[in-house]
Amino acid sequence: MVGKTLTLAYILGSAGYLLAGPLLDFAGRKITACLYFGLGGVSAVLCFQSETYLLIATSYVVVIAMNAVWAISATITSEIFPTSIRATANAVVNNLLGRTGMVLAPALVGILSKSLGSVGDAVTLIALVSFLCIPVVAFLLPETKRQVLEDIAVS
Repeated sequence: MVGKTLTLAYILGSAGYLLAGPLLDFAGRKITACLYFGLGGVSAVLCFQSETYLLIATSYVVVIAMNAVWAISATITSEIFPTSIRATANAVVNNLLGRTGMVLAPALVGILSKSLGSVGDAVTLIALVSFLCIPVVAFLLPETKRQVLEDIAVS
């Protein structure tokens, strides 16, 4: 069941990546990022708190699809910084912040699972971090949809 679920999730989950680009252009960067952070958080909580195969598998497909938030974040990061520091900004945001989270999250799951009593509860708690990203994106980042790159960020 695990093998079939993973295969299905990665095949169907690729739709999240295919939809990200058109959504960025149609709905905008902020709405798309908030949608992906929100659906990613909800689906992770459902996946790790559910007990039925159908709900676990369905929510896992959505978890995989919402991983396109990395591409969305990279798009936003590329657009909001001036050309002179764009590469450095991308390196800091993606590699320093993003990858640090990718390393710390599993470690925190291991630490928290002992005190919370289960891996599922620990993952659920960590998944709630996605919801903290929504107000940051919604209220602190500029919308760059249909703007000229050179006009978005000031040096």
